[in-house]
Amino acid sequence: MSGTSLLFSSGGRPFAATGLGLLLYTTIASCGYFVGRREFPIVAMFAGLVVLTTTAITLILVSLIVGVVALAGFGTSA
Repeated sequence: MSGTSLLFSSGGRPFAATGLGLLLYTTIASCGYFVGRREFPIVAMFAGLVVLTTTAITLILVSLIVGVVALAGFGTSA
């Protein structure tokens, strides 16, 4: 299965969340490294990546939770 089909299938979302979590760790660590070197334009770039990565993780986790809730049948009238 290719990476693109895995990303767009519902089964690929946990893998995307894991990969984005690793990216989040790296960007936070890189911010700290470049703050120590006083290279603030690079810090700003990594801070922007932290915001974008956090947003992407939030969207993926919300879609996973909504999918689980829909699969369990919560919110449906009997």
